[in-house]
Amino acid sequence: MKRSMLSILVIFIALMVPAVATASVVISDPISVVVSDTGSNHIFIAKGPGYGIANGLGYIKLIGNNANSSNVSVDLYSVPGNGYLELVNVLEINNTLKSGEFANVTLSTSSMPSGVFLYYNNTSQSKVVGGTITGVNVSATDNTATFQVNSGSSPVYLSFLVMGGSAGTGSITFSYSIN
Repeated sequence: MKRSMLSILVIFIALMVPAVATASVVISDPISVVVSDTGSNHIFIAKGPGYGIANGLGYIKLIGNNANSSNVSVDLYSVPGNGYLELVNVLEINNTLKSGEFANVTLSTSSMPSGVFLYYNNTSQSKVVGGTITGVNVSATDNTATFQVNSGSSPVYLSFLVMGGSAGTGSITFSYSIN
C-alpha cells in the first residue's frame, strides 16, 4: 500500500513540476494616457521687422499664429516681368526656451516654387549688399539648413528673393528638437 501511494505521489509530483515551472502570472492594470495641448510652441515663426512694409505693399501675408498653432501659411506675391523682390527680414523664428535649453531647427525648401529662394540669418538682421541678401540661401544648401537657437537668443531672420513672374504653390518644412 505504501508503495502504490508513493508511486501515485511520485507520478503526481512529476506531472505537477512542468506545470509549476511554466506557470506565469498576468496582472492587468490599465494605465491611462492623457494628451493635452500645451497652448504654445517653444519655437515659432512670427512677423519680422520687414513684414509691415512688405505686407503694406501687398507682397507678403502671414496667415495664422505659429506661436499658438501649427497651422500657418505665407502668401508671397511677385512682380510681373523680369524684375525681382527682395523681401528682407519679413519673418523671424523666435523661441520661449527655458534657461539652459537649446533647439536644433531645420528648414527645408525642397518644394518651393521656381524662382523663390529662402534666406536665413541667425547672427543679425539680413541686408541687401551689392544686390544680394546677406545670410544663408537655403536653396543653395541642398534645400535644407539646420541651425541652433538658445534660450534668450536673438531671432533668426527669414528673407525671400522672389523672381519676377514666379508663381506656384510650395512649402517650407520647419521642424525642431529641444535639448
